[in-house]
Amino acid sequence: VFSVNSSDYGQPAGCANGASDIVPHIFPGDAYVDWVGIDGYDWADRGTASARTIFDPMVTKLRGLTTKPIGINEVATGTVTQNVEAPVQPLNVFRTPAQKAAWIADYFAYIQSVNIRMSLWFNDDKEEDWSVFSEPGVVDPQSLGDCPVTDGGTTYNTYCEYKTGVSSKYFTAPHRSN
Repeated sequence: VFSVNSSDYGQPAGCANGASDIVPHIFPGDAYVDWVGIDGYDWADRGTASARTIFDPMVTKLRGLTTKPIGINEVATGTVTQNVEAPVQPLNVFRTPAQKAAWIADYFAYIQSVNIRMSLWFNDDKEEDWSVFSEPGVVDPQSLGDCPVTDGGTTYNTYCEYKTGVSSKYFTAPHRSN
């Protein structure tokens, strides 16, 4: 997998070839790549950006380089920030669970519309609450999912839109023996 960030950062310091467009200069070619991928995030504390806004420029760029399938190798949208440099918000909530759920639904509609065949969610709480399922309480005090699910006696806060998205017939069903 050849994977890049959703935005091309421009010319790096000291780049010998003077590249202002990095991705085409570092792409190793189809002989070395089976998939191309993109990492991209919707940062809650930076304002909302649609999946199309985040990913379209790089999807277009990669499709200009190769016909290999494209995956989104890291994606998430945040609701809460732990970053002390972020603007002060009540309870540090920048987006409600309902708003995050709507973004997730939009994301799945977007990737189907542009024929993205693989998606990997960054399910973690770091700078923001990126997760789509987590255990509330002491284990994960930021767990804000809008759709609780109980499994094996443990209740998780989840986002129903995520389950709906990955359950779509658009994606290959999981291989349950693995």
